[in-house]
Amino acid sequence: MVRTGMPVSGFGGGFARTNARRRALLLLLLLLLAAAFGLLQAPVQAAAAPKPYSLEGVLTRGEQVRLDISIKLLSAYSGEAHVVFQLMEGNVPILINAVPLQKDEWEISQYFNVTGPDCKVKVFVFDRFDSDLAPPVPLAEPKVFQITN
Repeated sequence: MVRTGMPVSGFGGGFARTNARRRALLLLLLLLLAAAFGLLQAPVQAAAAPKPYSLEGVLTRGEQVRLDISIKLLSAYSGEAHVVFQLMEGNVPILINAVPLQKDEWEISQYFNVTGPDCKVKVFVFDRFDSDLAPPVPLAEPKVFQITN
């Protein structure tokens, strides 16, 4: 009479567990040997292409916080571009504003009506600024501007 739920072989399932452990150890040993003999190599990552735009600017405080920024096209790019300003108070985003870029070189002053001592502005250039959930393509290295006294 065979009882249901009991292993028929009489090994109690331990045999299968032992074989799984042996297979895992054998695979680990093979990987270590392949790495030791140079048969495994890390994938080569291509160097990141330089971004087509550059950002330079200064953040100052007067009656309002003001960011004077210069945006320049460094290499050929013909698609859309948007400058995104993110006002931060400490590490908390307070405001996000985006302006479409229309020229290869552009200087703008962006004013922020804040008085906090720990404000900074993060600036990005993206290929789009919309409600699409896919991330936009960065077209410049992002910069953080802080008030220097």
